[in-house]
Amino acid sequence: MTIAVQKGDSTTPLCVDLDGTLVRTDLLHEAVFMLLRSQPWMLFVLPFWLLKGRTHLKMELARRVTPDASTLPYREAVLTVVQEAKAQGRPLILATASPRRWAD
Repeated sequence: MTIAVQKGDSTTPLCVDLDGTLVRTDLLHEAVFMLLRSQPWMLFVLPFWLLKGRTHLKMELARRVTPDASTLPYREAVLTVVQEAKAQGRPLILATASPRRWAD
């Protein structure tokens, strides 16, 4: 994976995508596995949530599970870029289509 970092002044925000960039996986997949580990019968409900769209599926999952941030597979190179930007005082923006509860 190549990381493109635009050099700018310390007021230029650094925008980082969560799923697939900061984290090597997708939080939607993580949440589905978490839910099914604790409540396997929910496998039969997932298709009905998905029929109402991915956003609905994510919101239903977010009501029931929250991935543990300390166990996610982060990309070290991206974390380094984020830490450097933070040290420079640059604003950081986490961009994601995941529910806010997961992003927070």
